Amino acid sequence: MPRNGTEPPRTPPPNYRGPVETPDVIVIGGGIAGASVAYELAAHRSVLLLEGESSLAMHSTGRSAATYIPGHGAVARDADFDRYVAMLGAVEEAARKAQKAGTPAAEAANSFALPPSLGEWTVFAKPFFERAFAAWYKELGA
Repeated sequence: MPRNGTEPPRTPPPNYRGPVETPDVIVIGGGIAGASVAYELAAHRSVLLLEGESSLAMHSTGRSAATYIPGHGAVARDADFDRYVAMLGAVEEAARKAQKAGTPAAEAANSFALPPSLGEWTVFAKPFFERAFAAWYKELGA
């Protein structure tokens, strides 16, 4: 329902700390996975959630018969969370270096590989890294 000025202001979620100039983390995609990751990360970091559609859950998530159960699927251990944050940091660092060197985002993303120390993250296919690099380039003003 659109806001018309007569409704009371919404109460911010408990993990909202106010606007930030530069986010710690950028999450790409507003489906159940992206929104869930952004929510969990927001408890510890400032997060920017990028979604290409006009609202969240417009594609598979919005048409899925699956049900989201709060508490299901959160990062189980601190080590997993730390590894995930390290993966996001590796993507950011590589995107910043590539942008500074003048390498096109798509080319930089296609040549990007996660450090072996992070283990295998098979859920992140090349299109994820392409979108992540493009988002960082946009954030960096390229």
